[in-house]
Amino acid sequence: MKRRQFLVLTAGGIAIAGAGAGAGLWLFCPDRREPGNARQRLLALVEAMTGVAVVGRAWQQAHPQADVEHELLRTLGMDAEQIVLHEDFVERLGEQIENDLAEGRIFEHGHWWLAETEARLAALHVAALGPQASEVEAPEYSTAPEGRIVRLGRFHPKSMRQGEPITYSGLPDGVIWFGTAAATPPRLIVVIAGRELRISVGENGFSVRIPDALQGQLSAAPGEHEIWLYDPVAHRRQRLGTFTVREGAPDEAGFCAVERWGPQETRTGQVFNEQPDGAAAFWIRIGCFPPGTVVVLNNVELPTTLRPDDGLITTHITDPTLYDTPGRYTLELLDRESGAVQPVGEFIVED
Repeated sequence: MKRRQFLVLTAGGIAIAGAGAGAGLWLFCPDRREPGNARQRLLALVEAMTGVAVVGRAWQQAHPQADVEHELLRTLGMDAEQIVLHEDFVERLGEQIENDLAEGRIFEHGHWWLAETEARLAALHVAALGPQASEVEAPEYSTAPEGRIVRLGRFHPKSMRQGEPITYSGLPDGVIWFGTAAATPPRLIVVIAGRELRISVGENGFSVRIPDALQGQLSAAPGEHEIWLYDPVAHRRQRLGTFTVREGAPDEAGFCAVERWGPQETRTGQVFNEQPDGAAAFWIRIGCFPPGTVVVLNNVELPTTLRPDDGLITTHITDPTLYDTPGRYTLELLDRESGAVQPVGEFIVED
């Protein structure tokens, strides 16, 4: 994956901002002390560029008949023989690049996102230098530094069951939706299990469609997969969360096997897994369960919250007398509709 490099104005010329700039990915250092006309300024600038050949050739292939030198000068509003100071030339070039970006004049190649003027500069570099055009590979997604790209709310679904497709109520099959607090740039890319997926932007967030082949790859075995968001313009990535593949299909009673649960012990008079309101709480990680499931502690039904999207069941116990006696307490899941029971384990209360 290639990043889109920013051109920024500097006192000595133009350089690329962002990771890698110090290594000279793109660098413009024309001698600004010498007088020159607009064409000389332009050629001196493009000949000093580095690391742009791949983009320049791509632009040439897309515009085989273009007179790129003439087009650049025309875009800048300059005649070839017009005498121009270095500072004025750089300033006008920077303004044109900003205008391109603001008005959506973008050249995209792979994951390079460039202002049209930037791409033309790269093409002129290739035209001027031919085989000597500067080659350098831009940083990959995996090398991008971490940082916040969007302010993420919730995303759905967060899991799927092994051997089954990705589904969530209200969404098309195979789609994961991410809620955001502000508008999302459409250039962003979601990365799951090494696959790069273009986003679709909506009013309150964005979504990605998971291809069938990737769904099959994910559902082949239980596990967890990190979800990343990548900005090819800023060359930054943000971890969005974890997508979980839950184990197996349910048994005849509609329950999958319990994966993990807790807490598994406490002492008399001690609230376990204390919640903000002082209540105690169990959590049970299980891949699937019937919609009528409740948690039962020693034959007492507990207030239960079901989160099938996360494969999680939690309780909210405000009555401490339910566990105020030392002993071993049986913890189970009960399907109220069928009466089926799924054992969870023994909860130990020590004196």
